Amino acid sequence: MWKQLWSATKGLAGSKKFQAAALSGLIWAGGKIGAHLSTEELAPIVGPLWLFIFGQGLADFGKSAAQASNPDTTAAK
Repeated sequence: MWKQLWSATKGLAGSKKFQAAALSGLIWAGGKIGAHLSTEELAPIVGPLWLFIFGQGLADFGKSAAQASNPDTTAAK
């Protein structure tokens, strides 16, 4: 079980979305716990990371939709 968990974690760590989410969480936690910043002060800092994650998700959705509508491109790869 631990090997599978470690393998899954390593796979996620290679994802740009996961890295951005982890960085966002660390910044948020550090701002709340360490620096005692309010939500209004933290939102402009982590907001661009959230937009990046959202944008990457939309791009992934667009890629999968394009591949589904044109199955010939998936066979070539």
